[in-house]
Amino acid sequence: GSTEAPAAAADFILEPLMLLGTPNGWNTAKAQKKHRMSFYSGRKPTPGRQESRLRLQVPAEGTSFKIVSAERPESFVLCPGAGPHDLRDGERSHVSVRFETGDVKKLPSFTIEGVGEEGEVEIRVSLSSNREMQVWFNEL
Repeated sequence: GSTEAPAAAADFILEPLMLLGTPNGWNTAKAQKKHRMSFYSGRKPTPGRQESRLRLQVPAEGTSFKIVSAERPESFVLCPGAGPHDLRDGERSHVSVRFETGDVKKLPSFTIEGVGEEGEVEIRVSLSSNREMQVWFNEL
């Protein structure tokens, strides 16, 4: 029998992340090339905490995605928890975030609603060993 504790988001604080979703056709290889997130400060995360960011063009009709590990996408998936799935500009806690593993396609997606024209946003992810995980965006 395995004595390993189930994976927890805290185990992935140093994990490089990427965005997997409609911007890359849910294609992992494309996501790894085009939609890898960078650590917010440009430095390694502080112990117990990381904040990552990614600039993204949002088409007129909106977009949907999950945040996954850049190296092992099935092992670390951030997706919406209970409640709304649509992220709002600058609202860090509008969508509750849960940590999952397994088939990305079966899990719910974060959405950014279309505003009828293309626009650029910065997707932000905050992971912490002692605070809630957060996913949000800021319009640029």
